[in-house]
Amino acid sequence: MLQYKLWQRVLIAGAVVAAAIFALPNFFTKEQVAGWPGFAPKSRIALGLDLQGGSYLLLGVDTEKVIDDRLTGLRQEIQRQMRPQGARERIALEALPTLDAANDMVSLRVRDEAQAEDAAKRVRDVTRGNTLIGAGVRPYDVTVTGARIDVVMHPEAKRAYGQEALADSIEVVRRRIDPAGNKEVLIQAQGEDRIVVQAPGDNDP
Repeated sequence: MLQYKLWQRVLIAGAVVAAAIFALPNFFTKEQVAGWPGFAPKSRIALGLDLQGGSYLLLGVDTEKVIDDRLTGLRQEIQRQMRPQGARERIALEALPTLDAANDMVSLRVRDEAQAEDAAKRVRDVTRGNTLIGAGVRPYDVTVTGARIDVVMHPEAKRAYGQEALADSIEVVRRRIDPAGNKEVLIQAQGEDRIVVQAPGDNDP
């Protein structure tokens, strides 16, 4: 049987008592601990989902819809630009501009091929206000083939718009779950279109 000296027994007992005192806040609610005197320990052990329980959510962001909405808005603006305004003449189209979501493209065809370059200039004016993506790459490529004009979203722009939508969605989720910013909640992106939410101790975030 192990024999301990008196000072060793006192040291062990003191360590056990100190550990018990500092562990006390974990056996009470946060509201109860908040009412304790200032000298009392109030720190709690941060337990993960496996020990504390809580919520684990995997949310999806429809980035394709974000891209489609941008292309739809672009198509509508291009259509408006073909109308007369002030001294600007009307450019007649064979049909309304079409949206090819599979290829991230808006296409239009002018009735008079002689007006194709003028129409392309108006289209470029529509896309000129967009921020450059990367090193001198514009979000849209405009090409003219006879009377046809194609406006294609650049892959880097598509990726950037998707990341922007993902970041905005994370911020919305954060404001919804933790508006005061005082919860132990993990909210982060997973891949290009998913959001992981971990809320220990919260079964209904």
